[in-house]
Amino acid sequence: MTTMNWKRSVIAILAVSALAAAAALAPAQGGGQGRGGFGGQRGFGGQFGGSDTSGLGLLNREDVQRDLNLTPDQKSKLQALQEKSREEIRAAMQDMMGGGGPPDRQEMQAMMEKYQAAQKKEVDKILTPEQSKRLFEIRVQLAGNRAITMPDVQKELGINDQQKAKIADLQAKQAEANQSLFQEMRDGGMDRDQLRERMQKNSEVLDAELGKVLTDGQRAKLKEMAGKPFKADPPVDR
Repeated sequence: MTTMNWKRSVIAILAVSALAAAAALAPAQGGGQGRGGFGGQRGFGGQFGGSDTSGLGLLNREDVQRDLNLTPDQKSKLQALQEKSREEIRAAMQDMMGGGGPPDRQEMQAMMEKYQAAQKKEVDKILTPEQSKRLFEIRVQLAGNRAITMPDVQKELGINDQQKAKIADLQAKQAEANQSLFQEMRDGGMDRDQLRERMQKNSEVLDAELGKVLTDGQRAKLKEMAGKPFKADPPVDR
């Protein structure tokens, strides 16, 4: 693979991860009734990025800010943290892509996990303990069954190694499908809105399949972890 090609591949992975994360913020549809497999037939194996375990992305949302009753000072500090975080990850990616060869996928994944863990500590310094707890509940609630891809949720639920392996396999299949869709868009087979719609469908399939991984007790506990209902603002047409 040429330097230009692998750099394009990294950029493609990042773009797919960003769109997948956006799709994951939407509440799951159909209560786990999704059918069929992931849409898309070729692409990379494995996943990159994972879930937003820090919650910083959610804190951009006005409905989340209202629910948490953030103060102007907190909003200002969070905005500064977001800007700092963007610069840090951009610099880290440039370092990884500047070595003359393609970066290791596991190294990229480990970097993102380390980055998000550090980010969460910074977020918790800005929020009160009550706000941090509520942010966790909102994160679980909006993610639906996809919340079980988050390490902190897995720990709370007591997810075992066999379940973790199944979760990782499902994430890998979704990543392959989404990468295929992204390539199809690059080839002119669809526009960005169509890509977002089809990635949302893949996210719904993932949600349904992840629900099958849990025991009845874990499903009940996951529902309890979501806390009181979160009133989300209606989606805005773009």
